[in-house]
Amino acid sequence: MYIDITADDKLENLIITGSPTRQQLEEAKMKIVSEFQEISSCGETKAYLDAAGSYYSKLNVITGFEVAIRLLRAGRYEKAIDYLNRNGVKCSAPNNDEEILALIAAIELKLKNRLAKFQEASSKFKALSKKGEKPTRAYYNKLLVMLSTCEIIKMQLNPKNMTVAEFAEYLNVYNEYQNQLKIRKYGKR
Repeated sequence: MYIDITADDKLENLIITGSPTRQQLEEAKMKIVSEFQEISSCGETKAYLDAAGSYYSKLNVITGFEVAIRLLRAGRYEKAIDYLNRNGVKCSAPNNDEEILALIAAIELKLKNRLAKFQEASSKFKALSKKGEKPTRAYYNKLLVMLSTCEIIKMQLNPKNMTVAEFAEYLNVYNEYQNQLKIRKYGKR
């Protein structure tokens, strides 16, 4: 299932119950991939994850600013003001139409700045996605073959029943094994 989610973007495999939004599924995927990276000490996906995290974070802030503008125009200040103060627009509830317009202008200025940063994050994220730095089925198959060459792991390796945590731990064991081989090789010179 992990490979279906990360390599094939089958986000529907994450759904247990309910009807989560695409954004909620993307966030859940990022958390799972980040946890795998952390457990396995696998740096190969770090650039992709950092770019994706930056992209979605900036997208969420932009969406929040747009919602805040709609709330202000509808006269629902409390939640808008709370969000704005937490995201760099220091303000208080407007008392009249002029103050509302001034606050909306300040948000739009902040939004313009955030949109420029979002475009940059979006370009980086799309470039990394196109480069193939996102894990593929071939990538995971290559890792499994690599793991099967390690005598320490070969006896225990059962890819069909392996959990993500076991896979990550096997990668750690393999990397430690490779480091020990390098030390032995260069230590004898």
